[in-house]
Amino acid sequence: MTARICTGAAIARAPLLLFASPLWASAAAPRPIIGAPIAAGDRLLRNTLPPNLDRKLALAYRIARAEWHPRGGVHPLLGNNVDAKGVRVTLRLVHAVTSGDVAQIETRGCEVDRLDDGAVANLGRVVAATCSWEGLWQASALPAVERITPIFGMRVHAPTLPPLNTTGRETEAYPLSESVYPEPGGGKGMVIADMDSGVDVFHPMFFRADGGRYPWIDLDGSGAFEPGTDAVDFNRNGVADPGETLRIIKAAVYWLADDSTTYNTEPGFVAGLDWLYQDENGDGQRNQGSAPPYGDHKPTFGEQLYVADDVNKNGLLDVGEKLLRLNTPKIRAVHIGKWTFRRGTNLSMTPPEEGLSHGTMVMGTLAGGVPGVTRYWGMAPEADLLLAQHGQGGSLVTDLAWAKSEGAKIVLWEMATWFWEALDGSSDLELACDDAFDEGVLQIAAAGNLAGSRKHRRKLHAAGTETVDLVIPEGATYEIGDFLWREEASLSFSATFDGHTVELAPPNGQTTLEGTSVFWQWSESPRNTRQLAFYLSSQAGLRGQTMSFEVRNTGGPVTLHGYVTDSTSSWSGGSHWPADTTDENTYGTPAVGDKTLAVGTYFVDFIGSHFAKGQLAYYSSRGPRIDGLDTLDFATPEDHITAMAGLNTPPGALMVGGGTSNASPVAVGSAAVLWGLNPTLTAQELASKLRESAVAEAAMGPIPNDSWGRGKLRVFRAHTGAGAPANEAPVAAGRVTRT
Repeated sequence: MTARICTGAAIARAPLLLFASPLWASAAAPRPIIGAPIAAGDRLLRNTLPPNLDRKLALAYRIARAEWHPRGGVHPLLGNNVDAKGVRVTLRLVHAVTSGDVAQIETRGCEVDRLDDGAVANLGRVVAATCSWEGLWQASALPAVERITPIFGMRVHAPTLPPLNTTGRETEAYPLSESVYPEPGGGKGMVIADMDSGVDVFHPMFFRADGGRYPWIDLDGSGAFEPGTDAVDFNRNGVADPGETLRIIKAAVYWLADDSTTYNTEPGFVAGLDWLYQDENGDGQRNQGSAPPYGDHKPTFGEQLYVADDVNKNGLLDVGEKLLRLNTPKIRAVHIGKWTFRRGTNLSMTPPEEGLSHGTMVMGTLAGGVPGVTRYWGMAPEADLLLAQHGQGGSLVTDLAWAKSEGAKIVLWEMATWFWEALDGSSDLELACDDAFDEGVLQIAAAGNLAGSRKHRRKLHAAGTETVDLVIPEGATYEIGDFLWREEASLSFSATFDGHTVELAPPNGQTTLEGTSVFWQWSESPRNTRQLAFYLSSQAGLRGQTMSFEVRNTGGPVTLHGYVTDSTSSWSGGSHWPADTTDENTYGTPAVGDKTLAVGTYFVDFIGSHFAKGQLAYYSSRGPRIDGLDTLDFATPEDHITAMAGLNTPPGALMVGGGTSNASPVAVGSAAVLWGLNPTLTAQELASKLRESAVAEAAMGPIPNDSWGRGKLRVFRAHTGAGAPANEAPVAAGRVTRT
């Protein structure tokens, strides 16, 4: 069969009129085909049909006759594409659709689809239409009509897809960008720095679709896209040349928080979700890397990546729809210790590491994907990204200085340390954040996920002696913790474990007992927070037990805080205080800084069995700061679908983000959209607008408070003074054209 190239003049993307004459749209019972056969329709049941009428038209008609939906409305298989009057179809012509073709088609009992402005909604040679049963026969007789195919309401091997994200609409980042730009997007001109773990610079989400639009070649003439068979016309010569075959990178979507549910695992290509690559060397796998012939000089650092421009949003790459070539990296630079890997030079040489899953998740939420084309995209997809990978022998203060020197307008802190910190806003890092803020760089930090973990205790200790127990898990190789208090006090401590008692005398000490080393340190912060920090270590593993501290107070009442962690746990599990625990005072550094915005979290899409829609996540860290002078600023949703990476993760995978780790980039990306539209604002003015835009709900209680701050972030409200209109893309003053 002769190969056909899917061409056609590009048209502006606009909502298609999916049903020019709505079928089965009435709530009333439709007129059944049963008992009232339509002569023209019955002709489809004959053995001989015109060669340009797809045989599935007969199947659709037969099913409709036999299984008319009893309640009216939508048929479970055919949708509302077939009724007694006619059928929804696509018409493929032998040449690009012209106005003359449309006139002839419409005089023969078909009505073609049009855009909102009245223009015919064709893509090259293909146009959708609603045809009467007689109109099918009349249209098939036109010399220009090559094929007429029914539009089914479902397709074989339909993927199990997660819901579309509403996080961007919840914070109003998407409506805000839609109100100003003719296409989805936001964050243009903004530079965001993520202080995080590593990132997978090869993930398809991190490339802009600015490499041009390419036709694909229906190699076997089937009218359906078939990966591994069909090709991209990369050199635009109308022929499927060697090295132009298209293959899938399957974008499975993982929801790790709910029994590891996985979506989009069925075979077949899903436009807008799966990625495509050009198998340039024909070996059946996607090749990439930093060494020749790939590296930074090669778009997407390997064999060419594409996304399908699924204009009609049916999940398929239809005849006439184009491929968008991924090209420019969204990541401007990655900083690791003393090394910087830059876009256009050596970004592809960024070394992978085990923790790259976290940074990949966060940066995908910030700016990943292609707005309006991929099913999921970040809050500010037009922003440029920087990443400072901590834990590589560098300094967080140095990382912040680097980000500032690289032009970062917003810095996102993906850490919320709660142990061995004064938690009063006085650390060097917190002060550095304050200085950067004063110099125009907005600071936003995750509050943390410590609530509900029993890793924080608080109790008012009167004069006398009390015992404080700490549960240590079996096999932990270390235990880290501290006690904090604000009052002038006369306190002393001892610790009992493994049958031994150690006096934790100031200013510090160390001892080793039966293979377990114990260290402790007394200190006082510049803001007069007193601390006794302790550390237990055993290469063989600590014995699971309840360790006891004796707290002796010879002065007035003291509010004593305790914080712990260990080698076996993260935000929850492992070591914990069995009594006097509270979720208050659990947000960490640098979120506790004076001028850093602290972000809590809630859910809007992925509720599962443990969460409630719109309610604060039970683990979202709470305020106030230990000195009572600061608290959280606002909350944003965490369950945004974003990029996923890991040493054992398939390439191109996606995941449902989680925790304040993913709520904070939702906040940062939303803030970037707002700032990009109001570039004359100072960091101080922007921070005030963000706080003031937050909305309170009755269930939150009095606002501001230590759980929600000022409520749920709303950036459209911050921009216009009013909330985003529901169910439509709002229009704000000053609509501009995207360049």
